[in-house]
Amino acid sequence: MRSDVDCKKFLFIVFALVAGLLAFQLAMPDVSFSAAKEKKIPEAFKMEKTGESAAVIFTHTTHAVDAKIKCTVCHPKMFKMKKGKTGEKTPITMAAIEKGEFCGKCHNGTDSFGPKDEKNCVKCHSAK
Repeated sequence: MRSDVDCKKFLFIVFALVAGLLAFQLAMPDVSFSAAKEKKIPEAFKMEKTGESAAVIFTHTTHAVDAKIKCTVCHPKMFKMKKGKTGEKTPITMAAIEKGEFCGKCHNGTDSFGPKDEKNCVKCHSAK
């Protein structure tokens, strides 16, 4: 049988741990408990050229770090977590993006710059 001292020590330790986690959360409001471990942002990669435009260099840093978009916004619903794969048999095309698929879910001219304005082409199509 445990003594009252052992129970008090146990409760004190639990309280200290909870208080420490709460203090951490207050000090770092942008970091969730599940994201406390540092995330490794994947390197930029070149997407295959499918039309006459220059190929696309996709950077996770622009989206996940600069724009603070969570990984779960795109993964795994729109894109598999595998370099160069969409998770669907449909290729990423401008027609699909203009219909609001893939990148077009956010790059629609309202939430972010859209694909229909020609001045925006070079924002994505910059790879030679």
